[in-house]
Amino acid sequence: MSFLIEAMNQLTATLDVEESTARLLSLVVPYLADWALLLPSDRYDQTQPTSRHRHAARQRQVEDLATDLPTGFATQVASDLFSGHRRVQLLDCADPADLLGGATDSQAPGVAEHLRTLGGSQALIMALSGRSHIHDILVLVRSPGRQPFNEPDVDMALDLGRRAGMILENASLYQTQARIAEVLQRSLLPALTPVAGIESAARYLANESSAEIGGDFYELLDFHQDGLGIAIGDVNGHDILAAAAMGHLKGLLRAAAFEDFAAPAAVLEKVDRLILGLGMPTIATAVYAHVARDDDGWTLTWSGAGHPPLVLRHPDGAVEVLPVELNDTLLGLQTGRRTTHEIALRPGTTVVGYTDGLVERRGEPLDHSLGRLAEAVGTAPHAVEELCDHLLDVMSHGTRDDDIALLAVTLG
Repeated sequence: MSFLIEAMNQLTATLDVEESTARLLSLVVPYLADWALLLPSDRYDQTQPTSRHRHAARQRQVEDLATDLPTGFATQVASDLFSGHRRVQLLDCADPADLLGGATDSQAPGVAEHLRTLGGSQALIMALSGRSHIHDILVLVRSPGRQPFNEPDVDMALDLGRRAGMILENASLYQTQARIAEVLQRSLLPALTPVAGIESAARYLANESSAEIGGDFYELLDFHQDGLGIAIGDVNGHDILAAAAMGHLKGLLRAAAFEDFAAPAAVLEKVDRLILGLGMPTIATAVYAHVARDDDGWTLTWSGAGHPPLVLRHPDGAVEVLPVELNDTLLGLQTGRRTTHEIALRPGTTVVGYTDGLVERRGEPLDHSLGRLAEAVGTAPHAVEELCDHLLDVMSHGTRDDDIALLAVTLG
């Protein structure tokens, strides 16, 4: 019982399929077997068999076996287990080539030779069941010098297999959810359109909490002779619904910006009215800015809705964080007047927009976070692509609990 408790503690401590599989194999070897092999079904994400040997010097041998097994490989015993006709099969094998239940070289050339090299006199082959079907087959092999499997061993292995099957399925579903959400979010983030006279680059990094996904977004809108729109924002929430809401919000913001592009406050006011008027349960932070050429360079006007402030790197290398206290309330809370602010910029100025995942750290005051960002912007390379990579490298050390969207625009 203590083994099962320890096994559950280890297996439930992660939702990563690869890590869960590695932990399962490290639990059964050497406690229940001298070497072990995990065969996935065709329906399971992890198509490559995995393996473990109790002796590190022989790990390569069992890995070679796993590598040479083709996708979907199954002996008759494994096929019966995958189909649910039986839960476990105990094999006594005079020839180690039979340890997988009658594997032949016609099914997978070289398998019999690998099995004879590894050796073994007995194999306990069992199904790891999920909610609706068998995900994996676990093969536990004991060498001739070890006591054969007895009834308590089989019962313990079956109990572990039942629990492990559910845990592996949960981990697989969790990772699938994360991939779906991230693909959805990335599909909603635009490839930046080249704009004459400026350089731009953007980055998006998902958080490291697997299935949690956010509503971070950026936009670069070319109004041609009427200037450029820059937007960065973050929809509240960390799930697929947040990513979908982000897509809706981006559509509203784009529509509002193309009508009132030079009036950032009016753009965000219209977005407020649309969110509330359409009954959308969306709350978000955002900054919308408009830049237009003038005789001396550029004029930047912006309006903020509870979002971290834009950062400017001037041509002489000086870094300026726009005042955070100029922020208005979050988008989607209420309708009303918002404020627009203005600053003159010289050619060569870089405007950096980002979401809070880049700067926020537990227990760190916001002004300290912004100070770190300003320092990182000041030491970053001049080119915007390298600047973005530098900021991610410097600012995102450790585990990321939130997504990061980053947009950098250098005005020519």
